[in-house]
Amino acid sequence: MQLHPLIASLLRLIVLVFLLPAAASAASLTLSRTSGPPTTAVVLTGKSFTPNSIVDIYFDTQQIAFRLTSSTGGFTYSTSISGSAQPGAHDFTVLPHVAGGKFAQTSFKVQTSWTSWRNGTGNRGWNKTENVLDSYSIRSLDTLWRAPMNTYSTPLVSGDIVVSVNNDSSLSAYSMKTHAKVYSIPGTTALADRVVAPVLANGYVIYAGTGKLFARKVSDGSLVWKAVLPPGVGAPVVSGSVVYVVAQGGAGAGVYAFSVTCRTGGATCTPIWHSEDGNSASYYFPERSLAVGYDRVFAILSNKLYAYDVGCATGGGICTSTEHWDTVDNTAPTVANGYVYVTYGTTLFALPPECINCGALWTGTLPEASSRVVAASGDQVFVVTGSKLVAFKAGCEASPCAPLWSTTVPGSSYSPVIASSLVYVASPRQLAAFPANCYADCKSVWHTSANATYSNANYAGPAIVDGKLLVSSVRNVIAYGLPESAQGERSRVKVAQLKPSPKFAKAERALLLSLARRH
Repeated sequence: MQLHPLIASLLRLIVLVFLLPAAASAASLTLSRTSGPPTTAVVLTGKSFTPNSIVDIYFDTQQIAFRLTSSTGGFTYSTSISGSAQPGAHDFTVLPHVAGGKFAQTSFKVQTSWTSWRNGTGNRGWNKTENVLDSYSIRSLDTLWRAPMNTYSTPLVSGDIVVSVNNDSSLSAYSMKTHAKVYSIPGTTALADRVVAPVLANGYVIYAGTGKLFARKVSDGSLVWKAVLPPGVGAPVVSGSVVYVVAQGGAGAGVYAFSVTCRTGGATCTPIWHSEDGNSASYYFPERSLAVGYDRVFAILSNKLYAYDVGCATGGGICTSTEHWDTVDNTAPTVANGYVYVTYGTTLFALPPECINCGALWTGTLPEASSRVVAASGDQVFVVTGSKLVAFKAGCEASPCAPLWSTTVPGSSYSPVIASSLVYVASPRQLAAFPANCYADCKSVWHTSANATYSNANYAGPAIVDGKLLVSSVRNVIAYGLPESAQGERSRVKVAQLKPSPKFAKAERALLLSLARRH
């Protein structure tokens, strides 16, 4: 029986693949990034696979794509980590579509970070990639561990290290894996009033003292650089390669901008630029007086909101604010959803970032006066006002805008934070989680004991990282999580587990026939 010419060619191609001599080097697979949160964009690069052959690409046990290798056995593939990928190690595996070729495997570690009190330059207080805790799973939350860190500041997490500035201005770091101390740096200068939140960036922890700003390596605490400022230094914000900070109460009071990598070896850093809008006679420690977004720096100085263009000066020059808005609470702005959110008394203002003195695009009426920073997800904004948690549509079209809902929270609660479908609110005696799609006077879906004792500071709100809830108590940082989150990482995917997806069968068959015709 005579075979159809195309089928005969295909069989010859398969035989050729089997008979190809092994290359001198094994196939390899590398990633442009090896860790990051769900939805992280990555590029896979394969080398030394069988030349001019089809390879199947898997994420864990699911085939996600296929590629034709080059004449040298190479290929690239761009993708994003699945938004549902749970924290821990996940495997990328590349197998030959036709048996007999070479394969390779590499891992990507899914992990989220919480690198500032409000987790981002816009002060949104939102971990948008959290995918473990929701209204149902959080009911099983349990205490996982405690680290003896006497802090009034939100614990920050980068990689496997949790960092905190303590209320004696010392700096502590503990391992998220072993819960053991990595290092402790004694306070080099007393803080005049209270400990303000640090920020993690570029492998550094950057934090303030009285008239000082320090940058240390997160890994070992060694001093990288320092800066001398007016005494009232607020919480720093890092955007790109620049760290911004407010310093008041002395000559040169205003906003300062430094290069994150400005010096090494503990040398003193000089600013890229600074403004002169601050109060030189006195100062107030706002929890975080800056926000950066839409190519502008927004700073609250003496109850006024100032706007500066990013890169407005260089070489240590003076930066002049382009405009300002009167009058706001001495807390911090939130930049999100095309607005700059600020509060004053019982009013929430949503200002256009390109022209803050043009007036609010919309306002919201609050049930009580608020001095808390606004939290913002993609479709809602949340404000704590004394004993109420209030939610508004992120882009309301009315003015004043009516709240979507409000509910009662413990008195003196701090600024809220958001992760997945939950809004978290902390107070000195309780930590509670509410559904983001709440309703009037709804109840929390989870809360700690009403007799718990947490740090009595607005900037000591919780951090949500990899399905864990980290919060500062009076003597410890406490980690809450699901029981399974304390277990070890999953084992590596076995090649025998992998099966081609029917989704790609037709396209791969057509490509095989096309290759057969070429031969």
